[in-house]
Amino acid sequence: MEMFRPRVLAPHVFIVRLYASWQTRSKLFSVLQYPIGGIGDMFGLWREHGTLPNRAIQIYGAELGSALDFLHSNGVVYRDLKLENIVLDSQGHVRVVDFGLSKILKNGEQTSTICGTLQTSAPYAMY
Repeated sequence: MEMFRPRVLAPHVFIVRLYASWQTRSKLFSVLQYPIGGIGDMFGLWREHGTLPNRAIQIYGAELGSALDFLHSNGVVYRDLKLENIVLDSQGHVRVVDFGLSKILKNGEQTSTICGTLQTSAPYAMY
């Protein structure tokens, strides 16, 4: 199991902060920032309100894009993108959570493992 150090996931406004992590023989523990007063995850928002206004989708998309760009620029591949892993903080901004399937790639390294949630995986990833 690969460990993310706080220096790898430096503070970013749309990513929950990792404060510490450690591992025993059988378990991995992470201490992450908790978005106090948050309004839940994107899946819950979608279930409660259905289709969101275009402006909200544009804002959420831009914030999520900023977070993913930051991760990719730092060599982190986020491999479990789904509505349940995007939470909304108390001001309604996105926060990317759950880095359990993420991987750090170094200098042109590639990954070929299939992981994530089957229902949210791209069809071409299954072939």
